[in-house]
Amino acid sequence: MTADEAGLSIDPVVIPLSLDGPDATDFLTMVDVRNAVLRERTGDDDLAYSAVELLPGWQNDEDEEGHVWIARQDGIPIARFVVEFPMEAGSDVVWFAFDVLAAGSRPDVWNAGFDLLERTARAHGRHVLQSEPVHRPGQGEVLKARSGFGEIPIDDQARALLDRGFALEQVDRISALDLQGDRSLIERGFADALAASAGAYTLVEWTFPTPDEFVDGYAAMMARMSTDAPSADLDWDAETWDAERIRRYEREAIEGERFTNIVAARHVDSGELVAFTELHVGDGRTGVTEQGATLVLAEHRGHRLGMLVKAANLLTWLDLAPESPRVSTFNAEENRHMLAVNEALGFEPVGYAGGWKKVLED
Repeated sequence: MTADEAGLSIDPVVIPLSLDGPDATDFLTMVDVRNAVLRERTGDDDLAYSAVELLPGWQNDEDEEGHVWIARQDGIPIARFVVEFPMEAGSDVVWFAFDVLAAGSRPDVWNAGFDLLERTARAHGRHVLQSEPVHRPGQGEVLKARSGFGEIPIDDQARALLDRGFALEQVDRISALDLQGDRSLIERGFADALAASAGAYTLVEWTFPTPDEFVDGYAAMMARMSTDAPSADLDWDAETWDAERIRRYEREAIEGERFTNIVAARHVDSGELVAFTELHVGDGRTGVTEQGATLVLAEHRGHRLGMLVKAANLLTWLDLAPESPRVSTFNAEENRHMLAVNEALGFEPVGYAGGWKKVLED
């Protein structure tokens, strides 16, 4: 796209084959903008990713079709606009991320992004626009989620979304756990949960790549993440996971130089995997740990399996990644059970993300 009279340009980013190629410059710039915006909104780099970590996901177009653009003001990058289309059959959903630097946060920049989003969604026959941005903490006016749980400050991003007709459906709490402090809460949580589940469930554990014996069970649990986790009035497609998709998911992590450990609970009578949790870290296992997917199948809740798998994985993680400073995790504010597990383990709230939605008219 060419620059307008105000010097604003929006250009698509080519996804390179490697970060060493001549076509990787814009991709590297896009990653820098992403991380800079999150740093502005959170005050730290806990949610940052390197280009090495992000590239494999962008190269995988089998599970999601992604597009990304860089916005520049007089040649200086000020924003990135991401639009992603789930590939589930019949999906009407578009997920998007607008990362706009404070220096570029103007109505014309936000509206240019929204115009691009809506054109792209209509071109793909999609109508449900959804996003889960991190909001800058602050005091003053707040907006409550339509779910009835949680609120966010009305910052520049929230105002732009409201002005464009989006509704705040859900709020996620961002929590962090200090991995360099006292581990007694984790040990106590593990011991209590182990006693509560003794005889009915056993634990299994692995790092990527997943052993063949666990692949089908892991895939089945990942599929349930899209239907069993609290989602308020956001639209989540029922995802299809099989062994091939698990291998693609693993490949993204391995090629992105990320280390992953998974602990799962196996039901003794059926032999099925019924609960699991993931931990991921990059940067040679010295960076901030990301809490990945965590789920207890609905039919096996009430046995303290959430605490069991999370505490077990954290105890293992202290040996696997001893230099990682903390764990960062997102949980819906209405997911009181999982929040209670986190709080008992020592997680503390550090921020919030909003789940926004708008439905385009035909």
